[in-house]
Amino acid sequence: MLAEVARATTAYWAKVGEAALFAPDLVARARADLTALRDALAARRLTLREGLPWQRSLIELLSADIDARLAKLTADVELRRVAGMLLGAAPGGTR
Repeated sequence: MLAEVARATTAYWAKVGEAALFAPDLVARARADLTALRDALAARRLTLREGLPWQRSLIELLSADIDARLAKLTADVELRRVAGMLLGAAPGGTR
């Protein structure tokens, strides 16, 4: 059991590090850029040929952020499961 907790702890902290790569300001800028790109395409300031690669890149970044946050939360649940901690319990045992 101790080895399982150690593995889950290591996995959790690895996922925390991965999720931290997507700083909130980076994600916010990507969302804003995606909105600006949509507006530029609608106003025909950009052609689809010009805009789609940018759109794809921004969507891939936002998708990777979601994947990293989901992996972190999944690792948190797994760590709590193997450690016998209650799900949803706040530090100190209160909810």
